[in-house]
Amino acid sequence: MQQKLSGISGHDAPIQSVEDDLLNALGVARAIHRVLATTPATWSTRVGLYGDWGSGKTSILNLLRTLEEAEGSLVISFSAWSAVGESGVIAQFYENLARRLREERIKLPIKQRAKALAAKVRRFGILARLGQIGAEEFVPAPPVVTKAATEALSKLASAATEWARISRKDLEAIAMLRGGRRVVVFIDDLDRADPRLIPKTLLAMRELLDWPGFSFVLAFDKRAIASALSEYSAAFGDDAQGFVEKVIDVPFEVPDATEKQRRRLAEAAFKTCCNLMPLEAVAAIQPALPTQPRRVKLIARMIGALQPSLARHAQGDVDWTGLCLYLVLTEASQAVAEWVVKAATLDDMDWMVWSGNKEEKKKKQEETKELLRGLLSAPKPPTDTERVVNAALRLLRHWDGTSNDAVLYWVGLVYREPSMTMNEFRKLRQEFAESNDSSVVDAAIRQAASNAGVSEFEAATAYVAEAISSYQKVLEAMAQADTKVEWCERYNDAEKSLLLLEHFWIKTANESLATAAAQGSVTAALLGVVGTWLSWTKNEGEQGLRQRENDLALTAVDKCVDPELLFESTDPFWNSNFSESHESAAISRAWREILRDALAPRVVSRLCKKFLEAEGLFPIAMGEDKLGPWLVESKASPLYTKPELAEQLVDALRRSNGASESVRAVLSKNARLFLQQLLFQTRDGSWGGLDDARAINAGQPAIIPAAWAAVIDIPVPFRMRSSLRKLRSDLLGVGAAADQLLEPAWLAEEIETSAQMTSDTE
Repeated sequence: MQQKLSGISGHDAPIQSVEDDLLNALGVARAIHRVLATTPATWSTRVGLYGDWGSGKTSILNLLRTLEEAEGSLVISFSAWSAVGESGVIAQFYENLARRLREERIKLPIKQRAKALAAKVRRFGILARLGQIGAEEFVPAPPVVTKAATEALSKLASAATEWARISRKDLEAIAMLRGGRRVVVFIDDLDRADPRLIPKTLLAMRELLDWPGFSFVLAFDKRAIASALSEYSAAFGDDAQGFVEKVIDVPFEVPDATEKQRRRLAEAAFKTCCNLMPLEAVAAIQPALPTQPRRVKLIARMIGALQPSLARHAQGDVDWTGLCLYLVLTEASQAVAEWVVKAATLDDMDWMVWSGNKEEKKKKQEETKELLRGLLSAPKPPTDTERVVNAALRLLRHWDGTSNDAVLYWVGLVYREPSMTMNEFRKLRQEFAESNDSSVVDAAIRQAASNAGVSEFEAATAYVAEAISSYQKVLEAMAQADTKVEWCERYNDAEKSLLLLEHFWIKTANESLATAAAQGSVTAALLGVVGTWLSWTKNEGEQGLRQRENDLALTAVDKCVDPELLFESTDPFWNSNFSESHESAAISRAWREILRDALAPRVVSRLCKKFLEAEGLFPIAMGEDKLGPWLVESKASPLYTKPELAEQLVDALRRSNGASESVRAVLSKNARLFLQQLLFQTRDGSWGGLDDARAINAGQPAIIPAAWAAVIDIPVPFRMRSSLRKLRSDLLGVGAAADQLLEPAWLAEEIETSAQMTSDTE
């Protein structure tokens, strides 16, 4: 006998005892028991227990077994799922009957009869040749089955094979064996059996196993059985359902759970699988959970698998609603879950119209619902499509106020262990503030790398990113503080976070941490936070924070390995401050100028190096990045506004002196691209134009002649000389002095030769 388990034993496991009954399975079991108990001893009865997959049919059978055995019934139970061959289910019945009799140690009163019956049982699983009998053995046919089904019944007749028939003497022997006890046979999972087995099994149940004192309880999804009959033979048509009703004497439907029962089941399942989850979170997602108990327990198991990761978070840090709704969608449809994540995080996927027009919003929502229904329709729509659609919309609304990083964090938690959590970061911040010991930080990074199975560099990047994000949040909390006490608490947190940030960029000797902090995107995030609070000095003590932030930012700029990205992040193109007041905008512009001044020497130096790289200026001339074209074309570029940087460019253009021919050829090609770009000739769009080119030449007259000298340092093929002559003419047009744009002998000779050829022809 199976051991009784208390609580939820698995998402696919039925309950085993009354203590685990949260959906009134016992009530259904008692109803069936009453039918079986009141069946006359000389009758056989077939009870159908109908319900969807996962609705709790097996749980009801388990409780029914307890009731039957308590009254002395002989219970035989097996699943049709594993049946093999056309006669597999009936063979399983006979084999389980023989085994059960042996377990009861019932002795046959007639030795010869026992041998005969045992021999028959041994043959059940190995006979391959089936005898054929006519459909007339099944008359009278069920009246609900029309004449159109006659052919189907004839084909099904092979189920009632001669080997499966039990003679009257055998039945008498079996009756003596059971000693007046009722025999109850549970056949579960009939809807999961091979569809080819189902029609013949049902006929055999009706025609062969009509044994006095025997009761059969068949648990299955009625729709699946009807579908299997129809697939077996189109002759059944709409009569398939009627045929099932003629096989089953007394039908029972697994009742839908009440809201209270569903809540009890969900609370028990989530508590068993993840005791960290608060009951109010379970209640919040209750409407989104499926109606089938098995699927509810599966979702609880999915959240339970995350318990080790969730335990690393503070309770208030966990987005229980978002995480659980995402798992609900994942269980129902991976396609829907993936679409919702994209819709919530990608800017070009506008799932909702956020205008004041209610009709437009309603229309957009209906369009979204139709899209989701379409995703759910392949290959076959679930029975609870609307529940899944509503859960998807609810998750989208829930994520509206959540950052993309946070959404991706909780989704990512389902598939990988995080290197660190906000809770772990807060602990590190507090420990470092108390000890100012760098080894505390180093140990935390090593532990984070171990947690997620990543490199220490990746773990350090996660810690730096969280430190920046945390600092921004605590500054926001300071700004929103309503009392002095609250402000002081937030100020203390801000000092702790800033102390850690200063360690990351200024004091650390940890190579992984220093490398992580030097990344362009990380440094840009830090500058973004510092730039947000430049003018916020309304409370005592905040001015000190601003000064430390500025010093930290300049240090971070100096150490950043991607100065171009930082320069671009200061918006040199428009220098806009649309959301700031006049005073704040002035402070912001001044701050960004300071950053650009700090970054410009390295940005220009790296640009100048591209003149000596094969195809170095080609991506810039084609506009394949944003900053490069602006640096070359705009008169506001530090390349032209700062004399020392303009001189650096001139020096780069003059590097052909004494260089190899291959180096001179590369420089010549890049210098030509530079001049063409300056003249608005490389692509349709440009930051500059001819007016900017005139201003650049006027302000820095040495640049164009130096570039022209590099261009003509290497002779070009005949086909390119006309375009080179045009380039010189265009440069003269923007103000370059003719005596500064010398013509090499090979270019001048080409002009004379062409003129002479024209004269000779005339």
